Amino acid sequence: PETAADEAETADPPGVSTEPEPSNLPSSALCHPDDTDTAALVVQVYTARQAIPVPEADVSVYCGDGSGNVLISFRTTNADGKTDSLLLSAPDRAFSESPDPPERPYAVYRVRVDHPQYISETLEDVQLFGGVESILPVGLTPYVPIDEPKPLRTIALPGHSLEAETEANQP
Repeated sequence: PETAADEAETADPPGVSTEPEPSNLPSSALCHPDDTDTAALVVQVYTARQAIPVPEADVSVYCGDGSGNVLISFRTTNADGKTDSLLLSAPDRAFSESPDPPERPYAVYRVRVDHPQYISETLEDVQLFGGVESILPVGLTPYVPIDEPKPLRTIALPGHSLEAETEANQP
């Protein structure tokens, strides 16, 4: 018989899911087929200027770079308003440490957060670096039902300064 100590040794680390994506979702490698590394993403959803976590928010991760609506991950936030850590394809970490990388040193994804009591948010161009765990804070605005459809707010994140340097160094 297993003891509690045996179970603790085999349990997943807190906040990290080893549960596979549902088999009907494609791998994030579909978005970035040449990437050789992974990045971890935790989405932290809150309201009231980060004072109140939003549990039970649906977080969908899609391919970025204009790849359309390819859903590659779906999670629900916990009582602290956080998803578990999502492992996604990203370029080799060495590219972000090089002054003249051969390609863009990060992967780009689109993240959408939905909750029935809040206005949905979509964040475009979420940048993830290989070998790095990133926390994406998402602030939701309460939704007050009126006689209009529930709005969707889209936020386009600015490009990274590394991308501008890479483009400037190209012949």
